[in-house]
Amino acid sequence: MSGSLNYNAVVIGGGTGTQASIRACLQASFNTTAVVAMADDGGSSGMLRMHGTKSQPCLPPGDIRNCLTAMAASEQDPWVMTFRQRLKHLHNHSLGNLIIQSLCEQTGSFVEAIALCEQLLGCKGKVLPSTLCDINLRGFTRDGRVIEGQSAICASGTALQSVELFSGDYQAKEASQRCTSQHNTSQHNSFAHNTHENNAFRDDDFGRTLTQNSVAQNSCKPITAYRPALDAIKSADIIVLGPGSLFTSIIATLQVPGILDAINNSKAVCAYIAPLTDSQGETWGLSLPELVQALKESGLSKHRLDVLIAHDKRVPCRSGNVTAAFKAVVSRENQVSLDSKLTKKIDSANGNTHVMTISDNDMLRLQTLVPKVFVRRLIKENDSADQPRHDVLALARLLLEVAKDCRLQPR
Repeated sequence: MSGSLNYNAVVIGGGTGTQASIRACLQASFNTTAVVAMADDGGSSGMLRMHGTKSQPCLPPGDIRNCLTAMAASEQDPWVMTFRQRLKHLHNHSLGNLIIQSLCEQTGSFVEAIALCEQLLGCKGKVLPSTLCDINLRGFTRDGRVIEGQSAICASGTALQSVELFSGDYQAKEASQRCTSQHNTSQHNSFAHNTHENNAFRDDDFGRTLTQNSVAQNSCKPITAYRPALDAIKSADIIVLGPGSLFTSIIATLQVPGILDAINNSKAVCAYIAPLTDSQGETWGLSLPELVQALKESGLSKHRLDVLIAHDKRVPCRSGNVTAAFKAVVSRENQVSLDSKLTKKIDSANGNTHVMTISDNDMLRLQTLVPKVFVRRLIKENDSADQPRHDVLALARLLLEVAKDCRLQPR
């Protein structure tokens, strides 16, 4: 991209949202590294993890695969298409996941397997796991329930308050996942249900009660960050959080011991890219200020979040950023009345989706949470309404604008 500068960028998260940030950073010619969430236990990754042992756990390859294909030299490369292919006759496994797992078994190293895939796909950046420990995720909902397992958390009928990581033998989760898959209602998607009467959480399928104390005591080995991931964060000029699942992807990665300290001690600009839609139970019904507040409460130091990047299709695209008043970007004569909550509800193939918008009140609240707020049209005009995606080129231009506005010095 014309005018690009030699910045080191670290993208933190995983899944499809992170792919947009990776491509945008590459489009901006940033030296790009992805630090990837490692608590996935659903779908193909979850099935592969069940075959691990305590001495040789199978780490989830799904989010790693997503980031590898985003880093690839060409999205149309046959190997990229191969990595994305789903094998319906093999439990809908992703072929890329199977390739990563096979390489891991052949080399005896998850990291080496990733490196070989980077060569195979001609990756233009680095993909690093946030940890090499066998980890799982536990969520605490806003109505007091405890849910174990990333896939169950994503299906929560109530927005989350917080999440935490814990380590242990993933095979112990196999029966839990089987039970979860048998239930389609939100009350059975949870690993545990609040009994209220005794402040305990009971898993009806296993006859096991989890109190707050027993949750805290649920073992295990210490979790440590992958050292090259910490080094990448320390040398970054810009750290990009999201877009993607706030709790199960972004905050889950921040909870790996060492990651938050590296971010808090870094001199890099830290930017959060807000999601385009709210389609997951973990953040169901939360406004954009509430998402930012949850991110800040995850452990980021008080003034560590420097920039918020958000989309609103009704905001005219203008130069400059919003730092003092929403009117600086949207003049009253051009402003379309914006709803204060999640507005457009769509029934899509993936379930109910809410497109997020920003009101004047939201904007005022955001300015108390983040020093700089950039609002732009970031959805491709021809994208389907039920599955909007970030316009990578528009996002790349905005990241360059952020770098310029924050007076980053090129290396």
